[in-house]
Amino acid sequence: MIIPTFSGDAIVQSDGMPTSEFKNWIDQLILTLQQNAGTEGLTPSSLTSNDISTIEASDVKQNGTFIYDNENHEMKVNINGTFKTIQVI
Repeated sequence: MIIPTFSGDAIVQSDGMPTSEFKNWIDQLILTLQQNAGTEGLTPSSLTSNDISTIEASDVKQNGTFIYDNENHEMKVNINGTFKTIQVI
């Protein structure tokens, strides 16, 4: 889940009402949360095996990241730069 970044501009106008930039940021944030969190909990990103390989080859990865491999129908977690399949028994 990518949380939208706020630019740091003013969040309220001189009349106390929120700025359009702040309202847009709130809308993006709410949409992101709605797309990734439901009544059952968080929904991990659904990626292809090729997308997963691309992430593994990059320097931008974080230990503990969960993803769903939508081609192999497997949950995976990043451990030291490699996504490992989670086995449910």
